[in-house]
Amino acid sequence: MIKGWLETCLKNHPECRTVAHQMPSRLVFLDENRARLIDTSILQNKPLYATLSHCWGTKKILQLTRNNMTDRRIEIPEVELSQTFKDALHIIRQLGFAYIWIDSLCIVQDWPEDWCAEASKMSGVYGGSALNIAASAANDGSVGCFFSREDQTLRRLSRHRIQIPVGVPARDTWVDCLDATIFRSCVEQSPLASRSWAFQERFLAPRTIHFTKWQVYWECKTNIACETYRDSLPKSKDYHGFERRDTELLWCNIVRKYSGCKLTLWKDKLVAISGVAKSVHSLTGDEYVAGLWKKRLEAQLLWHTSNNERISSNLPSWTWASLKGQVSPANLKEERKHQMNVICRVADIQLNFTGDDTYGEITSGILRLVTQYLCGPFFLVRREFGNTWTCRVAGQEAEYELYEDISSSGNRDGWFILPVVHSVGISEGLLLECATVPGYPSGCFRRIGAYKSGRGTDGIPWYSECWADESLLGGIAENSTYPGYNNKYFINLI
Repeated sequence: MIKGWLETCLKNHPECRTVAHQMPSRLVFLDENRARLIDTSILQNKPLYATLSHCWGTKKILQLTRNNMTDRRIEIPEVELSQTFKDALHIIRQLGFAYIWIDSLCIVQDWPEDWCAEASKMSGVYGGSALNIAASAANDGSVGCFFSREDQTLRRLSRHRIQIPVGVPARDTWVDCLDATIFRSCVEQSPLASRSWAFQERFLAPRTIHFTKWQVYWECKTNIACETYRDSLPKSKDYHGFERRDTELLWCNIVRKYSGCKLTLWKDKLVAISGVAKSVHSLTGDEYVAGLWKKRLEAQLLWHTSNNERISSNLPSWTWASLKGQVSPANLKEERKHQMNVICRVADIQLNFTGDDTYGEITSGILRLVTQYLCGPFFLVRREFGNTWTCRVAGQEAEYELYEDISSSGNRDGWFILPVVHSVGISEGLLLECATVPGYPSGCFRRIGAYKSGRGTDGIPWYSECWADESLLGGIAENSTYPGYNNKYFINLI
């Protein structure tokens, strides 16, 4: 069955064909009697290889280190492998593959430079694979890919044919009935689907076989199939894959799903999606900015969340990747639909990276914004319902929808509002607080949330008379450089 899916995809699915990718530095090579590590630099031709997506879990698994690298080039003792690794080797042998890439066996785990170099290649490693094997139901290496299935489970997954009257006059028609949630429950809600690295691997791989607790699923860029529906799974709202044709909507869906996934090391939040970002860049040509994109960057700053937790104070507050939990990205299509006008501009972007990969981990970042409006201080008067508060700014009270990035148990007074987009009757922007940080320029602010307000007119916006103290700002923006309005100022978002 899997061989049939693979052969059909390789021959008949042009959208699934891989383009030239950078090879991983190492692969696990299988011959008849043993597995061993091989350096791909010695291979004359690029071989077909598989990859593995799996949960590390808390149990110890075999790893490549600087001390055992020489031995692993001779042999990888299969008796020492976890059940998931053993099953993966068995699967690729049955499918006729001689090579597989497994992260813990192909990246030197105690060598940071090697880890960084190989992590930056994930777009090529998974994007260039012939098949990705996903141990979807295994929360650690002891579980494996295969499960014993009881009769009750098999009955639930079977198609039930029933005869019902259809039309006028009624005629008996045979229809197939199937649980509409099987893909979501088997794949989307599996232990593997909750992990950030696995999210990237599934997105990048042109073809993935999901070994779930109930049945096997095939997923490629063209088709979804399973044991119950071997040709193709009927289209259903239950399938939440990746719609790649609309690139603007694609990134919104990626952020929404990825931001809710978990990491063992939260500092890897940008690293673990870097391969996805490189893939999206190849579609759009846009410049990547720490989880956002340079085109329409101002509107993308309007992502929102509630009661989240910050990963590190060093990460810039303006990127959703500075938080651990799920976020809702700005809907750029809605912004365009409502003809929102951008009323602040990004003048400069400064990012500092831990390595050479500009899609990877960052240590700090500053957005230098040009704005005509910065309102504050901003005071909360009372909560009305949900996220709606009555607030006071410049002596005026009105209702706002407020979305705090981090739940604040202390004093919320003294915030500032930065309007970002504006239309008739609508204003959206950021909630900021002053930030004085050694080594940073003056006029620095940190994002602490986002807001929406119905206070707006088609004339002069209400916030035009609600200026913050100019001593808090980062300088005057000359009209010759930023024409269109008077009294534009710089602020630095960190």
